[in-house]
Amino acid sequence: MQDRVVQPTSKGQITIPKEWRKKFPTSNFLIKPGETKLEIIPVYIDELTKEDIIFDAERDNQGKGVSPEELITLMRKAGHG
Repeated sequence: MQDRVVQPTSKGQITIPKEWRKKFPTSNFLIKPGETKLEIIPVYIDELTKEDIIFDAERDNQGKGVSPEELITLMRKAGHG
C-alpha cells in the first residue's frame, strides 16, 4: 500500500481507498486527531467487551427514566450486583 493524498468532499468526508479497506475485515474505524496528523485505526466490534443493556427507557418504560432504587433492582435481577 502506498501513501495517498485524498481530498475531502464538500461535506468534509474522505474516502479510505478500497484496497486499504479490504485489508482490514471491519467497516468501523477510530479516527484519532493529533497535533499535526490524523490516525485511522480499524476497530473490530466483536472483540470489544460486550455490554448488557439492563434498562432502555424507550424500550422498557415508554421513554421515562427510573429511580436509582429501581435500577439497582433491575441490575440484581440481571445478575449484575
